[in-house]
Amino acid sequence: LSCCVVPLLSWHHQSFDTEPDIRCWEGIPRAEQCMVDYARCKWPAPLSQMDESVAKAVDALNEESLPEGAGSEALPIVSFSHFLPRLELSPEKRFLFLPTLNKAVGS
Repeated sequence: LSCCVVPLLSWHHQSFDTEPDIRCWEGIPRAEQCMVDYARCKWPAPLSQMDESVAKAVDALNEESLPEGAGSEALPIVSFSHFLPRLELSPEKRFLFLPTLNKAVGS
């Protein structure tokens, strides 16, 4: 039995966080103030880390890397990513030291 192990190229986007922001605590920093990705990573225009454009552009690169027959019954795909694929895999905001973390961990 064979399988195709495929690391997924991905990038986080703030819309991954669908929970309401916590407003009852003052001083919670925004994700872009805490995560070095926002300061150190530069993207060509019109890509922006403040919307989904970077995540969509990086995700599109995955289509080019699949070998022929990948995803078929004869060659199933096992994939993994650096970012969370589902919000349920992260603790609720009220339990996080940095409640804005979910804006920079998922794709």
